[in-house]
Amino acid sequence: MRLTGLNFDDIPQLDVPLRFYLTAPLFAVIASLMLIWQGDAIWLGRWLPASLAITHLVAIGMMAMIMIGSLFQIMPVLCGAPITIPPIPLFLMQASLILGTLALSAGFFGLPTFSASFVLLGLSLGYFVISLLGVLLRKAGGQQTRGPIMLAGLALAVVVLAGLLLLAGYLWGYFPFAGKSLTNFHASTGIFGWVLLLIMAVSFQVIPMFHVTPEFPRHWRIALPGLLVVGLASLAVASVFQLSLYYSTALIAAVGILYAVIGLHRLRQRKRKLPDTVVSYWQWAYSCLICGCVLVISMPLIPFHLQGRAGQRSLLRLLSAWDLSLG
Repeated sequence: MRLTGLNFDDIPQLDVPLRFYLTAPLFAVIASLMLIWQGDAIWLGRWLPASLAITHLVAIGMMAMIMIGSLFQIMPVLCGAPITIPPIPLFLMQASLILGTLALSAGFFGLPTFSASFVLLGLSLGYFVISLLGVLLRKAGGQQTRGPIMLAGLALAVVVLAGLLLLAGYLWGYFPFAGKSLTNFHASTGIFGWVLLLIMAVSFQVIPMFHVTPEFPRHWRIALPGLLVVGLASLAVASVFQLSLYYSTALIAAVGILYAVIGLHRLRQRKRKLPDTVVSYWQWAYSCLICGCVLVISMPLIPFHLQGRAGQRSLLRLLSAWDLSLG
């Protein structure tokens, strides 16, 4: 069946995405156990070994695993072109991704496993990026989603490259940038490039298709990913030349807020007004995106002495009140 470039006939066997979906909760459990083990000490700083390990267990082992599995499932539907990886390379790719994530997390605690994670994650994620971009360049249709998915794939390639450079610093003392600028760029590109661009690409077609809403206006489908790429490019330039990252980060966060507001407006215009759990998930996700982006913009402007315990308590009270108002 083909409809406006979409193809429902090439959807992969269920075991292809399911293997990624079933693996992701295991990493969530490992991260949760590590969080319980560390207790309150985990909140002392973002550079603690446990903090870095939990971050990567969630970002690679859980989030990336689900996103990769979902791309196998949605590429035939949104772009009319499946990601075709033979069974044995697919098994090796996932096995390398699993072992590489575990090796990376263990390396933060001083175990000599960074070399293994460098090889395993570089090969697995690199192979997936090449496979995804190859399909998008050669066979994909669905122009309103093809472009943003391609940008998300390129962002993943940049994230992997930045991560490998950071690992090279741990292994061989090679640091191409001073300070933590490469780390901040690595995290920002992962969150707003790989994750947010992919969510944008999917939502532009999935929300109107399954929730019977008006389509996202064409100018927003072009402008939102474009502005996000501009913000990430300016972030890269600021990282290279050791400039302030605030304005680039504020631009990226503002794009996130704008996208969330437009998405919420689309959902309010849906024709089916019956209660829908999936719609609620979208609404809560957009609300959390707005909250997070507002904090990204405002936190650097808050005087440092207010960012201590008193400021944290005030922020928690504010978030609690906002949560009750939404409910």
